[in-house]
Amino acid sequence: MSFSRLALTMTALALLIGGFTVATVRALPLDLNAMAQVGAASRLEIRLAETSPGPGLEEATVSGSDQRVYLHATSLATWSDVTLAKVLNSGPSSTVAVTLNTAAAARMSSATAGHVGRPLAIILDGKVIAAPTVRDPIAGSAMLTGLTPALAGLLIDANLECHANPAQCAAAVLPVPVYQQRPQYTQAAMAARIEGSVLLEVIVLADGRTGDVTVVKSLDSGLDRQAVDALKQWTWKPGTRGGEPARVPVQISMKFTLQ
Repeated sequence: MSFSRLALTMTALALLIGGFTVATVRALPLDLNAMAQVGAASRLEIRLAETSPGPGLEEATVSGSDQRVYLHATSLATWSDVTLAKVLNSGPSSTVAVTLNTAAAARMSSATAGHVGRPLAIILDGKVIAAPTVRDPIAGSAMLTGLTPALAGLLIDANLECHANPAQCAAAVLPVPVYQQRPQYTQAAMAARIEGSVLLEVIVLADGRTGDVTVVKSLDSGLDRQAVDALKQWTWKPGTRGGEPARVPVQISMKFTLQ
């Protein structure tokens, strides 16, 4: 083979390899099946929890983490027991202070007096969003910690709606994705062979559009951006509260894998 023909062949082969590389980047497996949905912030429960299993306890995982807790069956308080809720701080992690009515305050005080040093589960529509350790007996007020700003705001809205319309305290019907845009690997993440999951929280609006998106658990800055950009393009069958379309927060876990 002449040198000129060999050079032409090698150039064509290089173009084929380059094209295959781009196609591989775009077609890498991406697992979207792990969708950890968190229900609307309208249905609140506060329960005692344990760090190890036992009779009558229900196992649960704290949303956005690998922490496992074991829930007692009885709710100490729900939204109907909350007389006042307010956000104490803003930032990546927010705290909501809630004030309980007399009956719930008495239950909370009695139950937590013997529970110091063990977790207290904060549950929204069946999902444990936080499990702080009880430091002192809790009486008429409690702090809901470790919330995203979007979820903290919805808690306040839900509390107001709950007392204005008791039907709002019912569990939400979760949104259902209608269109799912798949994110892509970045070249830098491929070169570094980064694999894992990005956990996102999104507010699905009452008209089925995607609202604010927050990164709850980061994987890589580039892959985080890819996941956020893709999720912003999703459309939904909206969720409901009290039978009416409503804003509902859900969490989506997008898993990037090189296999």
